[in-house]
Amino acid sequence: MYRRMVLSLQPTVTPAEATEAAEEDWVQDSEGKAGLNRERFYMCWFELVDLWTDDIDRDQYVEFLQAVCACACACACACACACACRHVVCMCM
Repeated sequence: MYRRMVLSLQPTVTPAEATEAAEEDWVQDSEGKAGLNRERFYMCWFELVDLWTDDIDRDQYVEFLQAVCACACACACACACACACRHVVCMCM
Protein backbone atom coordinates (compact mmCIF):
# COMPACT_ATOMS: atom_id res chain seq x y z
CA MET A 1 0.00 0.00 0.00
CA TYR A 2 2.78 2.44 0.90
CA ARG A 3 4.52 1.94 -2.45
CA ARG A 4 1.28 2.57 -4.34
CA MET A 5 0.71 5.75 -2.32
CA VAL A 6 4.22 7.01 -3.10
CA LEU A 7 3.75 6.23 -6.78
CA SER A 8 0.36 7.96 -6.87
CA LEU A 9 1.76 11.07 -5.15
CA GLN A 10 5.06 11.16 -7.03
CA PRO A 11 4.60 9.43 -10.41
CA THR A 12 8.20 10.08 -11.49
CA VAL A 13 9.54 7.92 -8.66
CA THR A 14 10.52 4.39 -9.68
CA PRO A 15 9.08 1.39 -7.81
CA ALA A 16 12.55 0.71 -6.37
CA GLU A 17 12.78 4.28 -5.09
CA ALA A 18 9.31 3.96 -3.58
CA THR A 19 10.38 0.80 -1.75
CA GLU A 20 13.51 2.53 -0.48
CA ALA A 21 11.43 5.50 0.71
CA ALA A 22 9.09 3.10 2.52
CA GLU A 23 11.98 1.53 4.38
CA GLU A 24 13.41 4.92 5.36
CA ASP A 25 10.01 6.24 6.46
CA TRP A 26 9.33 3.10 8.48
CA VAL A 27 12.43 3.70 10.60
CA GLN A 28 11.17 7.18 11.46
CA ASP A 29 7.47 6.33 11.72
CA SER A 30 7.92 3.23 13.89
CA GLU A 31 10.35 5.00 16.22
CA GLY A 32 12.42 1.82 16.33
CA LYS A 33 9.52 -0.40 17.39
CA ALA A 34 8.19 -3.49 15.64
CA GLY A 35 4.86 -1.83 14.80
CA LEU A 36 2.68 1.22 15.18
CA ASN A 37 0.18 1.72 17.95
CA ARG A 38 -3.10 3.43 17.07
CA GLU A 39 -1.87 6.88 18.14
CA ARG A 40 1.31 6.65 16.05
CA PHE A 41 -0.65 5.27 13.08
CA TYR A 42 -2.98 8.29 13.16
CA MET A 43 -0.04 10.67 13.55
CA CYS A 44 1.64 9.21 10.46
CA TRP A 45 -1.52 9.77 8.41
CA PHE A 46 -1.84 13.29 9.78
CA GLU A 47 1.78 14.05 8.83
CA LEU A 48 1.20 12.75 5.29
CA VAL A 49 -1.97 14.80 4.80
CA ASP A 50 -0.45 17.91 6.32
CA LEU A 51 2.57 17.63 4.04
CA TRP A 52 0.52 17.26 0.84
CA THR A 53 -2.24 19.81 1.42
CA ASP A 54 -1.96 23.57 1.07
CA ASP A 55 -3.89 24.56 4.16
CA ILE A 56 -5.16 23.17 7.44
CA ASP A 57 -8.69 23.10 6.08
CA ARG A 58 -10.73 20.06 7.15
CA ASP A 59 -12.35 19.69 3.73
CA GLN A 60 -8.96 19.72 2.01
CA TYR A 61 -7.73 17.00 4.38
CA VAL A 62 -10.79 14.85 3.72
CA GLU A 63 -10.52 15.32 -0.05
CA PHE A 64 -6.86 14.35 -0.02
CA LEU A 65 -7.45 11.27 2.15
CA GLN A 66 -10.32 10.07 0.00
CA ALA A 67 -8.33 10.53 -3.20
CA VAL A 68 -5.13 8.91 -2.00
CA CYS A 69 -6.95 5.97 -0.43
CA ALA A 70 -9.06 5.40 -3.53
CA CYS A 71 -6.09 5.59 -5.88
CA ALA A 72 -3.64 3.63 -3.77
CA CYS A 73 -5.93 0.94 -2.36
CA ALA A 74 -9.02 0.35 -4.44
CA CYS A 75 -8.11 0.96 -8.07
CA ALA A 76 -8.83 -2.35 -9.69
CA CYS A 77 -11.59 -0.91 -11.83
CA ALA A 78 -11.94 1.03 -15.04
CA CYS A 79 -11.02 4.21 -13.17
CA ALA A 80 -14.18 4.72 -11.18
CA CYS A 81 -12.12 6.26 -8.39
CA ALA A 82 -12.32 9.80 -9.83
CA CYS A 83 -9.12 11.18 -8.32
CA ALA A 84 -10.29 14.68 -7.52
CA CYS A 85 -7.30 15.72 -5.48
CA ARG A 86 -4.75 17.49 -7.65
CA HIS A 87 -1.86 15.91 -5.71
CA VAL A 88 -2.89 12.33 -6.47
CA VAL A 89 -2.37 10.51 -9.76
CA CYS A 90 -4.73 7.63 -10.43
CA MET A 91 -2.94 4.28 -10.50
CA CYS A 92 -5.63 2.67 -12.70
CA MET A 93 -4.01 3.77 -15.92
